[in-house]
Amino acid sequence: MVTGDNIRTIEGRLLMADFGEHESRCRVHPLAGEPVLCLFDEAQKDEVRVDILHYVRIVGEAKQDPRTGKIASIKIHHIHRLNDPTGEAADWLPPGTPTARDFWESPTVEELAKAQDVQPATDVTTLFGTWPGEVNDGFEEVIEQLRRSDPGAGRFS
Repeated sequence: MVTGDNIRTIEGRLLMADFGEHESRCRVHPLAGEPVLCLFDEAQKDEVRVDILHYVRIVGEAKQDPRTGKIASIKIHHIHRLNDPTGEAADWLPPGTPTARDFWESPTVEELAKAQDVQPATDVTTLFGTWPGEVNDGFEEVIEQLRRSDPGAGRFS
């Protein structure tokens, strides 16, 4: 049984482990929402190494940002490796939403097109007039202005 003031449970892919000398940390990327910073101690290093790149459930004490209420970090009490639910969860996501994949695996062009509901062009004339735009649309002038602007100024007029 885990006890504490603010015990939370999160599930996601365990990524970006940093096995620091004084403080070790990793990130858990949930299927939805922002990654969560997780802190772990020396005794948990081997378990984090084994679970890196896998889908896990983290139980630990959370610190929250007082302004936003979002979890700033979680001190890990327990790590449980789970089956990867991305295939099951993908059915619930809107079309075109990228899903988590194996760390080294990239989707094929066909998979990306299917996920985004992109069809091959059947009439090339539908592409006419879309790029590079009108002959005198001001694009070249904007690029020239960017090239001559002071990079320290942060903007151009």
